[in-house]
Amino acid sequence: MEYPYKCYLLDILPLNLIQRIVELTCTDGGLTGNVLSLTCKRLRAAVRPSRFRSVHLRGDKAHLDSFLALYERERSLAESEGSQTPPHVRHLLLTLPCTDLKTALILRGVIRPPASSSQAPPNAAARAAAGTAARGSGAVSGTSSMQPAALESSAAVDEARRLIHMVAPNLQTLGINWLAAAGGSLCSNVAFLDSPFPLLSELTVHGRCDPKQLFTEDVLAAQSVCLPALTHLHLMPAFSAYSLDLPLWFTIAPRISHIRVSGVPHVRNIHELAVLAGVPMEPIEPEAVVTEAAAPTELSTAPSPSGSSPHPDLRCIVVQAGARPKRGGCGNMVRARAALKRGMAQLEALCRETDIKCVVLDELQDLPSLQHAKEVRLDWMERIRGEAGCWPED
Repeated sequence: MEYPYKCYLLDILPLNLIQRIVELTCTDGGLTGNVLSLTCKRLRAAVRPSRFRSVHLRGDKAHLDSFLALYERERSLAESEGSQTPPHVRHLLLTLPCTDLKTALILRGVIRPPASSSQAPPNAAARAAAGTAARGSGAVSGTSSMQPAALESSAAVDEARRLIHMVAPNLQTLGINWLAAAGGSLCSNVAFLDSPFPLLSELTVHGRCDPKQLFTEDVLAAQSVCLPALTHLHLMPAFSAYSLDLPLWFTIAPRISHIRVSGVPHVRNIHELAVLAGVPMEPIEPEAVVTEAAAPTELSTAPSPSGSSPHPDLRCIVVQAGARPKRGGCGNMVRARAALKRGMAQLEALCRETDIKCVVLDELQDLPSLQHAKEVRLDWMERIRGEAGCWPED
């Protein structure tokens, strides 16, 4: 079969084949889909069903507003054309903003705002009124007047809530990365997941790992199982996190088979994982680790009487210590880290007596916040392509 001299594959290939090719290429967070949609009208129409297959968004208000306007417009066009395959977001990575350390201290009333900032109300009544208005709007109330960074964070969370409400029914993987890993603090109203995720199979949360800080109270109260299809959960808690709240995670996502905790902050988190595996260890009291005169208590290696996990779907636990403190750290930190390493090693040994595989990875590298965000994005894209990503033993 002969074709004219100037003939393009786009004019020859059937539409469904073009759409399949596009679907396999749209795995980089939206860049490829945007570029292809600018090529020509026919390719734009072919790209539309898969253009938003994977989306990476920086969660400030301007970017979220822009994306939501585009997404709603493309969905309206698909509906007006009678398309059987409207665009859906299948894989989403959100990098959410946190205030810097100085702004966080201002919001908490630790330091005074700069002279150029808006002044506090002159009397007690005005200060009380300002505080009531701030609380009513869901903003942070740490000082008498809201700072622009806090207002921006609050607006970004509202837009993120609106985005999640639109994409939750079709989402398959979700990554949430609080960008400021040290010193920063998001506004107090951080819960923005206001819908259940019926198809979500993988969830990665870096920075804030408490489900009560992610899911709104209405969702947690109305539906105990918010993540019925979730099998892979990756948590990277903040250094100050006291508990991972794993019982609540397994309540809202009972089918978890793989759990990874990167940057484990304390040996008590290893005990939480041991309980999940059905091999609880003797607890180490915090004072035994942080008190200079006391030595860390040895952990028990005896398996639980039942010998099986209370969560039958659990198959793999991956743990990874945080980055080594610069200049070695103080004595308390060294003892706590030694106890953590011993706990991880014994958890791995205890899991050998069960059907659960425990993998202890090398400690995290000490990376700047932006470099860490890039690593999170690379792992996320690998998982979309069916590669290992952050699950080397998957």
